[in-house]
Amino acid sequence: MSFFMEVLLGGLLAGVMYSLVAIGFVLIYKASGVFNFAQGSMVLFAALTFVSLLERGLPFWLAFVLSLLSMLLLALLLERLVLRHLVNRPPITLFMATLGLSYVVEGVAQALWALLALAFGLLPFIGNDYWFSAILIPFLVLSLAGLGLNLLTGYAGQLSLGSAAFMAVGAFASYKLQFLLPGLPLLLSFVAGGVVAAAVGVVFGLPSLRIKGFYLLVSTLAAQFFVEWLLTKFAWFSNGNESGVITAPPLLVAGHDFGSPAGRYLLTLSVVLPLFVLAGNLVRSSLGRNWMAVRDMDTAAAVIGIPILRTKLLAFAISSFILGVAGSLWAFTYLGTVEPHGFDLSRSFQVLFIIILGGMGSILGNFLGAAFIVLLPIVLSILSGSLLSGVLPAGQLENLQKIIFGVLIILFLIKEPDGLARLWQGWRARARLWPLRF
Repeated sequence: MSFFMEVLLGGLLAGVMYSLVAIGFVLIYKASGVFNFAQGSMVLFAALTFVSLLERGLPFWLAFVLSLLSMLLLALLLERLVLRHLVNRPPITLFMATLGLSYVVEGVAQALWALLALAFGLLPFIGNDYWFSAILIPFLVLSLAGLGLNLLTGYAGQLSLGSAAFMAVGAFASYKLQFLLPGLPLLLSFVAGGVVAAAVGVVFGLPSLRIKGFYLLVSTLAAQFFVEWLLTKFAWFSNGNESGVITAPPLLVAGHDFGSPAGRYLLTLSVVLPLFVLAGNLVRSSLGRNWMAVRDMDTAAAVIGIPILRTKLLAFAISSFILGVAGSLWAFTYLGTVEPHGFDLSRSFQVLFIIILGGMGSILGNFLGAAFIVLLPIVLSILSGSLLSGVLPAGQLENLQKIIFGVLIILFLIKEPDGLARLWQGWRARARLWPLRF
């Protein structure tokens, strides 16, 4: 009887898997008229990706999700690079194309299977703790903070010097909720911290309905000083710690510990990337177009029926939400311990520099600006050690960094107001035409 049940369950599982593959065949055929002979190779690609990630120590569900994302990316590449160019071709052409793709995908999957072992073997030397802790994690968090301010300033045209205040609200709210609601999932506490920051952002965004420009900048500056004073004055926000210092709890998600540098990086990445995808879709939506209309001329936007009140407050709310999540990540996954003065005015200036250097009104610019902010001190330190034999003390390096920031900001505002993102677009356009650009 036990043998019968074993065979029955094995047959059912195999049947379910074959059914899923068959559903994939049917969906592709019904949607495009293409009978995809590369389906089996794509299944092999997914299986090898999943098993390889499991063997490298990733949790089951994380490996499962990453495998699904890799399949989605593979399908998108095949459609864009091959199948889109074969529209309205004879069926035999499509048949041969998918048959050829099956060999390509199978070969790539098996090659990647071999290369992954080499890549993960080199990971301790390439992606060591220093890279994760000092470069990759702050790069991701600052990119997210730049995104929050960019939505408000670059897309909606509302000036702000209170970015760090909303980061602080998100960080301290996430921390406090861990004590008020024991057992609250870590990721949910990040979201809740962002929601609290969004509510605070709406309150301080109300003056934007009456004032703009320099005066709005001053009102957000008041938010910066008020939040910093409030979190320092009242120990309740830091759970009774008179110094105002908060310490991140264990980074546990679904029972898995993400406390290692690589784990903190993966946790940060899993939060940052979805928010960037959502923001990219948001700026292309009707709300994003409303933001840009208000930015260009709010009077004209009101004339054509755009609700100015709702549009501005949504900009403050969404911007503050993203900044709040960035603040939670800054405190929990990057620093581990932070105080209110860690979110002072200089942090707001740092976020502002990111969007100025990277490019206001650009999603890509947030990554470019954050990369510049994170890498510049490291590059200066290396150059000081190699060219000047390390004679420059830390204070002088910091002063040199400030000088370079100031000069570059002035140059960008004069020569290229759209920042590094615009320069990148120009370089890419010229590279497409090289060497026949004339």
